[in-house]
Amino acid sequence: MFALTFAGLLCSSCRTKTAYAPYPNYAGAPQQFPANNKVEEELDDCEKESMQMEGDLLRAYGSAIDHDRDFARQSAAANARAQMASDIEALVTNIFKNYRSTTTKDATSTSSADRQQDITSIAEQVISRTTIICSKRYRLPDGRYECAVCIGMVQSAEEAVENAVLSEDKKLGVRFDAEQFRKSYKEELERYRQNKAGQL
Repeated sequence: MFALTFAGLLCSSCRTKTAYAPYPNYAGAPQQFPANNKVEEELDDCEKESMQMEGDLLRAYGSAIDHDRDFARQSAAANARAQMASDIEALVTNIFKNYRSTTTKDATSTSSADRQQDITSIAEQVISRTTIICSKRYRLPDGRYECAVCIGMVQSAEEAVENAVLSEDKKLGVRFDAEQFRKSYKEELERYRQNKAGQL
């Protein structure tokens, strides 16, 4: 009996040695939330300029950071041109789709490779005739340079797009519908413009 009592005392002392963290007192504790350190960023001047289209003359924005000031600017301009090429290709692709949906039957199609070649060619023509509208340079605390650039088209791409559509119509053996083309062009351009405005 003495042995059982002694063992019981030992076990109870063993149990009291285990320390558990106390549960927090939620009832009386004040509510604490992480600090909101968000800071809204404003567009720089060149990015604002890239949102302002004149007619159907698209603009694009690019930025870059480098220890070499001139290389940073060149990289920013290259990034802007790449962005414009992407925008042009998307825009022209949508113009084709819009126009084609009303001018041919479902069974009528053309080589997607040929069309993509035409679209890429249009984008290259546009890029070769761009000009720098805005350029900003900033010196960073670590000694590097940050450059921002806005480029713009200097000539409408409508004629080039129309020629590509006309060429495809000939391959498909369908009559070119100038009125429907202009309608498709304006609709997609307006959709692109609204998309740009939504980024402000």
